[in-house]
Amino acid sequence: MIEKDGFDFVFDESKCIECGGKCCIGDGYVFLEIDEAKKIADYLNISLDEFGMQYLRRVGNRYALKENGDNPDCIFLDSKRQCRIYECRPKNCASFPFWDIFKKNPQGAFRECIGVLKK
Repeated sequence: MIEKDGFDFVFDESKCIECGGKCCIGDGYVFLEIDEAKKIADYLNISLDEFGMQYLRRVGNRYALKENGDNPDCIFLDSKRQCRIYECRPKNCASFPFWDIFKKNPQGAFRECIGVLKK
């Protein structure tokens, strides 16, 4: 169980396997810092340039992960709806469900994720 100060819930990370990647689908951006991009490129055993061309898109002056073809699923969500880079996923993903939006509205976290449990 993961617990964070200021949140009215805990997170059971083991539920990620059975949920089907609900936090990895839908509209939105997963922005990356350069260190995160390098870490994922290393994990995939490809160059940073290749990673950028294959997996990133420019959004304003930042870079975000591409979506999976014509649907809004994360490009790293596999056919079994598991994250292919879970061990080195970006901070934006790794911090889920402890986002400010859920601090203000914990009911949204409970609706969004089966791993979110009451304290």
